[in-house]
Amino acid sequence: MGNLFSIDGPLWNFTNKILQFLWLSLLWAFCSLPIVTIGASTTALYTVMLAIIREQEGYLTSSFFRAFKVNFRQGTALWGFQVLAGILLLTDLAVYFRSTRTDAAAFLLMLLFFSVLVVFLFLFTWAYGILAKFDNTTRRILRNSLIMSICSWPSSLLMLIAGFAVAAVGFLWFPPLLFITPALLAWINSHFFSRAFQKYLPASRQVTPEYEQ
Repeated sequence: MGNLFSIDGPLWNFTNKILQFLWLSLLWAFCSLPIVTIGASTTALYTVMLAIIREQEGYLTSSFFRAFKVNFRQGTALWGFQVLAGILLLTDLAVYFRSTRTDAAAFLLMLLFFSVLVVFLFLFTWAYGILAKFDNTTRRILRNSLIMSICSWPSSLLMLIAGFAVAAVGFLWFPPLLFITPALLAWINSHFFSRAFQKYLPASRQVTPEYEQ
């Protein structure tokens, strides 16, 4: 019983983890308020969370803001590209549903749309984690995110399922979960990223592996 309530016990560790998640989620939300900074804020969250996974975290707040500053330009560029691509996808979807065609061509177009949507979700599930871990150009980060997300498609699919599941539980059954959702999802995804990145990481932060000749 004593071990349960000791400073190294499971109860203390669980409480400490929840408080970490709550504080990081608040930092993420605060730095995302201008909307245009969501990409930089998400990258900072992944930077800290990847360090937590490796048990190398320092001061959460200073580490978060340092990563936010370092990755501001590229994180904002990634977010801008994500928003633009998302608008195009939504526009295509609206055009499709306004169409009265029900032939085979319309069905194929719907399959094509959902295929592109899955690729879109896969890519941006990985992009901010890759930016948090590797130094490279924005174009190569996007390309490598696409390649790694497809090559590791089971992990990509599980991360998407986890994201929808956590959001559903928070919105439908347990609203307090929403207060830690950003950090919780980053923590879940960072476990997948950490395992996938090992083959490319002799050092803690380096140029992304070159996929093209």
